[in-house]
Amino acid sequence: MHGEASQIPWKDGTELITSNIGAFTTMAEPVAPPEPPAPPPAPVIEIPPTKMITPNWIYAIIGVGAALIVLIIVLVFRTRRAS
Repeated sequence: MHGEASQIPWKDGTELITSNIGAFTTMAEPVAPPEPPAPPPAPVIEIPPTKMITPNWIYAIIGVGAALIVLIIVLVFRTRRAS
């Protein structure tokens, strides 16, 4: 019985054959794990559009700039008439 392979099945079925000659065992082929389930679809998030609100200080800067331009034009025409 020294040279013969003896069948020693284990209870869980992983070891199939053992040999009395060498120290090796033949194991059952591993079973591939099942594929994970597909992830659920991403939730749809509704973001309302924002209104572009112009701050009041921008209107103030535009008003002051317009007033300065009008003042420069008035001063230019006044000085031309005087000469």
